[in-house]
Amino acid sequence: MTPKKKILVVEDEPVTRQTIEAGLCAAFDVVSVGGGREALDRVGSEDVPDLILLDVKMPGMDGIEVCRRLKAQRRTRHIPVIFITCLDDTISEARGMYAGAADYITKPVSLPALLTRIKTQLLLQEYIVASNAGYASVAAFRAAGA
Repeated sequence: MTPKKKILVVEDEPVTRQTIEAGLCAAFDVVSVGGGREALDRVGSEDVPDLILLDVKMPGMDGIEVCRRLKAQRRTRHIPVIFITCLDDTISEARGMYAGAADYITKPVSLPALLTRIKTQLLLQEYIVASNAGYASVAAFRAAGA
């Protein structure tokens, strides 16, 4: 049996955070934090999650800055980030995608849609890893003079 994928939920609103966590816990190993600084601390000190659900509007450090910092670090740049936010304008969405997000969802979020988007991003990440491993094997084979 394969282990559950680890999802980090970063949401400052406790009810929303608990609702998302409850909706995902059957399918994923879910950890949640209430702010951007906490998210960076957790990712920096533990095993990196397979995917991050990130609110944009949070006190202190907003989600855009958290995403920028994650994408600037070699250890975390590969983690898909999905923004979940009440900001439904195209400029906010563009800012999120430019910061490095893999997806941008506006609240309220339906659980089936969220699960589909998470699974899609995780499958894409697996494909990227497998593709890179295949490319590395071919490069090593060629480098060995074959």
